[in-house]
Amino acid sequence: MVSISTIGQAQTQIDNLAKLLQQAGNLQTQAASGKKSQTFAGLGTDALSSEQSRASLGSLTNYDTNITNGQTRLNIMGSAITQIQQQADALSAAMASQIQDGNFDMTSLHSLASNALSYIKELLNQQDGGNYVFGGADTSTPPMTDGGALDTYAQTNITQWTAGTITTDQLISSYQDRAQMTDTTMGYSATLSSGNAKNVAIKADDNAEVDYTTLANDPAIRNIVAAATMIMNMTGQLNQVATTGSDPPGTVTAPGATASEQQQNFYKVFNGLIGTINTASTAVNQISGKIGYAQASLQTIQGDHTLDENTLQSQIGNAEDVDLNEVAVKLSSLQTQLQASYQITASLSKLSLAYILPT
Repeated sequence: MVSISTIGQAQTQIDNLAKLLQQAGNLQTQAASGKKSQTFAGLGTDALSSEQSRASLGSLTNYDTNITNGQTRLNIMGSAITQIQQQADALSAAMASQIQDGNFDMTSLHSLASNALSYIKELLNQQDGGNYVFGGADTSTPPMTDGGALDTYAQTNITQWTAGTITTDQLISSYQDRAQMTDTTMGYSATLSSGNAKNVAIKADDNAEVDYTTLANDPAIRNIVAAATMIMNMTGQLNQVATTGSDPPGTVTAPGATASEQQQNFYKVFNGLIGTINTASTAVNQISGKIGYAQASLQTIQGDHTLDENTLQSQIGNAEDVDLNEVAVKLSSLQTQLQASYQITASLSKLSLAYILPT
């Protein structure tokens, strides 16, 4: 008598069928996600390449964020510096025009200088997201405040000048000498006045930091503020350049025993102020160039990042992504295998004693 047993064959076939179903499930997941695996462990030898590339890509993304934020800050600073220079040039041009005409309008000059000074101080306290941009690393303190000490200082010296208590050279020195018109007197923050302001830089790459430090008390900016302050207060005190012989009581002019001496003293101070502003304006243009260079450097670095990011994305794709055409071919082949396996399993289920032994 022949003994027929299909249990072992059936179990083997069931195991094969389970493996085929698992392969089909994996292929369907790959087709839906486009990825070889949902975990790094499933990538095999490609896992290390994928993890390293992703880490590098994350680092570049962080640097790109630094650059983007830095460019915003530099745009604010560059615009402010340009406007400061424009204010200085407009004031200088107005003064030079009145010298050329020989007809001085103290009221209009006073108004022009006052408006320019107020606007420049506002520009020096520009912020980016609540952080002051012209205070170096001290971003929480306004670089410049107007406590009135600067005007008091200027008014005192101009009053002494018109009274003949100090000479014209001493008046000029009073705003050109930093030891006399100190940063504290001008209203600069304690950090700036002490000279302890630390530089600031944008970390743009592993090996690149772009310094963009521009301080509100940079000598060029400082000289514009000082000159504008003297112009505002001088034109606020003087009624006219020199005596005319029929001046009403209380008329204030430049110092001098004669009209000629008064004119000489006035022109010396006036031309000195114009020269100070013009020299400072040229230097401010160099600050604009420095900011522009920082912007260009960041743009170049970010361009290099884009190339590196594309390479890393390609490496990640090679390690993680599947070839959808290849997956489709495998699925088709697997479906054929599954159909055959189902047929074999069905056939084995019929090879039982119930079908062979007589009843």
